Amino acid sequence: MVNSCSVFKCHNKANKSDNRKFFRLPEIILHQDDRTRELSTERRRSWLARLGQDFTGKNLSNIRVCSDHFISGQKSALYDRENPDWAPSINLGSTASTPSPLVATGRFARRRARSEKCEAARVLLSIGESCEPSLEEEAGTSSQTDLSSLVIDSVFNELAHVKKENDSFREQLKTQTPYCIEFFKENDDKVKYFTGLTSFLVLMELFGYLEGHLPAKVLLSKFQCLIMTLMKLRLDLSNVFLAYQFSVSTSTISRTFEDYIHVMYHRMKPLVYWPDRESLQKTMPMQFREHFGKKCANCFEVFIDKPSNMLARAETWSSYKHHNTVKFLIGITPQGNYYMSTRRVFGDIQCIHVNSKQSKNEQPQSEHLGARLKKT
Repeated sequence: MVNSCSVFKCHNKANKSDNRKFFRLPEIILHQDDRTRELSTERRRSWLARLGQDFTGKNLSNIRVCSDHFISGQKSALYDRENPDWAPSINLGSTASTPSPLVATGRFARRRARSEKCEAARVLLSIGESCEPSLEEEAGTSSQTDLSSLVIDSVFNELAHVKKENDSFREQLKTQTPYCIEFFKENDDKVKYFTGLTSFLVLMELFGYLEGHLPAKVLLSKFQCLIMTLMKLRLDLSNVFLAYQFSVSTSTISRTFEDYIHVMYHRMKPLVYWPDRESLQKTMPMQFREHFGKKCANCFEVFIDKPSNMLARAETWSSYKHHNTVKFLIGITPQGNYYMSTRRVFGDIQCIHVNSKQSKNEQPQSEHLGARLKKT
């Protein structure tokens, strides 16, 4: 059933393309105290009077009023009796006469200001009654004006002290936000431990280089998302641990890591320098030559579950491992750092074919180590 507004000459209907809201006719609340029952009854009667129509024989539960008939765009709370949006008040057609929105809003503001002043006066009186009557006993004839001024001064001093503490707590809260910029500022040791970068200046340069291309998240800032991604790469932390650290769900961590890795790959790929083969051979450490020679990469297989599809089962079967596997070609630098990985291939592909294909497409063109796999 499509919701439509019941106000005279209003033809608004529920539509997902706009943000218009529709409110039901208030119900009479009977299961609470007497004041709630009286307010809900009065409010329901006021709504029907504002609509000004004959609903005899009609189902009142189907009555809807759209947000166009409220000054703020939505109805107020039940106990906010003086609010002009306690009942629909604008664009009611020719069936109801209500004050203009400016008049109603001004009247509501004045009433709220008076109520706040009355509440403040009651608080001051309660504080004055709770004070020790030592002043009157010592002075003998103290005036009520003097006592009130002393109480007021003490209240204002207390408010100033509370405001100062509140500002201090806000500043502390900024620095306690998990892994924000202030957390790493002027602390290169933290930057190096959590991200692997050498200094805070390098971290901010990297963030400035990527910021315009990083997707925005609701719960985390772009800087926090980048730090989370670098922490996962640097420390190999689990998604559960990172979710607790950043106060988000594990699915948020997983999606953020995938999105940011994609951006970092495309934006930082030009920064990776691939030396030619002659430069590698000239600069290769002697220990690396002695133990590994020219072998810079290797194929390895990962066991997988048996696929239900017969074609996939045949393609992933490795007669060398006697199991369903997939193969990857990985490479390391002479310093022992991981630098490359190919896409996965099926287990029945020979590793020498993977190596040959990789050496044609990737630089540097070094000799690769093939597994002892015979052609089947």
